[in-house]
Amino acid sequence: MSAQYLRGAVLGSPIAHSLSPLLHKAAFKALGISGEYTAIEVDEKSFPDFFQKLESSVDGSKWSGFSLTMPLKEIVLQYCVASDPIAKRIDSGNTLFRSDNSWKVTSTDYLAFQNLLKVSKNSKVAIIGGGGTARAAIGALNTQVAAVDVLLRSESRMAALVKAAPDLQVKKLDMTHALNDYDLIVQTTPAGVFDE
Repeated sequence: MSAQYLRGAVLGSPIAHSLSPLLHKAAFKALGISGEYTAIEVDEKSFPDFFQKLESSVDGSKWSGFSLTMPLKEIVLQYCVASDPIAKRIDSGNTLFRSDNSWKVTSTDYLAFQNLLKVSKNSKVAIIGGGGTARAAIGALNTQVAAVDVLLRSESRMAALVKAAPDLQVKKLDMTHALNDYDLIVQTTPAGVFDE
């Protein structure tokens, strides 16, 4: 049994559908960790106040960390100054954690993609979407492949995707583009956006 008590939550909006509390509680039990993990509805408007309270009150010291989902992966970087270089490059952080009495942000999405996505340099890769998870995926692929096609609804996400993977040739395609010829497809959009 762990001597340290971990208290965490997933933050985002909408959040009621999140499986994170169930998964974390099962992991805590399997690993013998004493702790709790919940879901808290926090959107882009309420996050600044939420984060300020974490930094300035005794309540903040009661938390070990937070998982972040839509729409907070980008917003967190505006408020948490201690972000790692990868989170800054991909402009996305999904994990806010307490270390040395201060809050830091990182991207475990990036770390997971880096460990999971094993492809050859000439693999044909498509990423569907352009948000924080897509940037984590393309950032992890930055030196693994030569080029990545991204299927987007809007051109506005291209600059951030190119910044996340400066060594890649990144090509924007329409969301209706056929996917038959790809060796790897990473789907990062919310449910309902690309169901077909």
